[in-house]
Amino acid sequence: MVPQKSELSTYQELAGSLRTNAWNIVENWLADANLGDMRQNIDLPGDPERFFNELPTLIGGISRILDDPERLADIEPGGNLYRTAGQFGEFRHETGQRLEDLIRDLSLFRRKLWSFCQTETGSEQELAEVERRVNKALDRVTEAAICAYHERAANEMLALSRKDKLTGLLHRGAFNERLKAELERSKRYRHTLSLIRIDIDDFRNLNIAEGRLSGNELL
Repeated sequence: MVPQKSELSTYQELAGSLRTNAWNIVENWLADANLGDMRQNIDLPGDPERFFNELPTLIGGISRILDDPERLADIEPGGNLYRTAGQFGEFRHETGQRLEDLIRDLSLFRRKLWSFCQTETGSEQELAEVERRVNKALDRVTEAAICAYHERAANEMLALSRKDKLTGLLHRGAFNERLKAELERSKRYRHTLSLIRIDIDDFRNLNIAEGRLSGNELL
């Protein structure tokens, strides 16, 4: 549907109202999703508070798409809205949340945003076009967040599959791969390569005398 000239102001006014009320919508969403308290109770690299302060960017990006449906470049890979949505997905993984929890909270975000749009939109015809534009943007937001969550989880699983859980050292297969790569590098650049082997004397006796927990602590 191509909006008539008289309808353009409706979408522009709604977009402006979304931007004005962005933080209120986000705060309401975070509270109902039980995410508000996480701002003080998480231990992540960087500045988590800054991340939460960027969440209204989601609303701002959606409002721009509401203004102009051709602005979907904002939610394509590399776009500002795509980046923010992806950060939210990564954040949920880093804080130990389940994928189903992420999907549930994104659905709640959709409902909160749509409820606001309904109260701010007049005719049924305008509401239908608003729904089309907003849902198009929200579909991309959901896609970006879930893809980022999945990518972070997959990378973590790959790292865990290559390392010993107790020591963080590479498993034999991964070690052999790394050794082969380093040997090839030393040949290519004609550098020497050193390999250090460390052994713990009487480690078996320690396990027998003190127990495996003591052995694990030593490792």
